[in-house]
Amino acid sequence: MKSEGIIIDSERQKKVTREEYLAANQKLAKILNEKKIDYFDYLNLSSTTNLENLKWGLINKLSIALHDNLSLALLNDINDIIKAYKTLENPVTAKDYISELEKNNQKIIAALEEFMNIRIAYANSGRHNNVNIGPCAYISQNYVDWLIRRYQNTTYKIDYNVDFTPNENANFISILGDIKELLRTKYQNYRDGHGDNTILEEKYKSTARKLTIN
Repeated sequence: MKSEGIIIDSERQKKVTREEYLAANQKLAKILNEKKIDYFDYLNLSSTTNLENLKWGLINKLSIALHDNLSLALLNDINDIIKAYKTLENPVTAKDYISELEKNNQKIIAALEEFMNIRIAYANSGRHNNVNIGPCAYISQNYVDWLIRRYQNTTYKIDYNVDFTPNENANFISILGDIKELLRTKYQNYRDGHGDNTILEEKYKSTARKLTIN
């Protein structure tokens, strides 16, 4: 089974549509809602057992995404998540809880990668005005940060059913770093009032990079 990682592809960016972007948003939200898990707080569970801290941590992380109306739906699940913790007959430790999540997270991670690919491509497609470019790029940076934290955290299995070699892991983090820089620059240009990122996009047009996990 092959899972494609993050892709920076100029040709792909040109083909992204608003409908595809929204469909990816909805698909990811549906999977996360079904699993009752918030991907932003996934790593933080290892050090968080206090329910109020978890609740406010979720609120804080989700507030980052409030530029996107579809992300508002995820806020509705916060109380459900808290209730799930409170109603456990035999409360489990965060470690045990995460262990259970790890057994069933392949779809979540795959959906997140697909979502990131489309989100980033859409943010860089030039198909929308400056008002939208900034938030899209800003939100994408937070997804990239989340993946970097996951892959840099040695207490976690850094893959899903695949063993990364140290070189492969370093390569993946390097690609994420490139994407984050691309997004950071685009967002900064947006804040500075510059909507044209032609120079930056030309830099990546001839060097599209892809990581394939076999």
